[in-house]
Amino acid sequence: MGRRNFAILDGPLTVDSVQVVSIDGRQVPACVCWIETDHPALGGRHQVVIYGQQAQEVIAFIRAGGGRVDATVDGWLRTVEGGTVVIADRCSFHVGGEVTTEARRLLQQGGG
Repeated sequence: MGRRNFAILDGPLTVDSVQVVSIDGRQVPACVCWIETDHPALGGRHQVVIYGQQAQEVIAFIRAGGGRVDATVDGWLRTVEGGTVVIADRCSFHVGGEVTTEARRLLQQGGG
């Protein structure tokens, strides 16, 4: 049976932690982020996990954006101990040209 638990979240995105994990025998970067879709007291703060090249891009854009960027995350829900996280399939950034240029520079330098 395929996945039927799609999630699309839109709001300010911040990185909580970055690590390297093993997936199918390969070491890949992973970042744990938070996205706010509403006031946290109203349940609008969601944990997102992003893997691989996309994790590097998220890190670069957030660094270029001064610690947070507006983004849309497309993914799926995964139940973990203590709650549910969104596993990102795709992340799109809503930023100006200066942030995009700086993020590209960071990625070219390996600073993602």
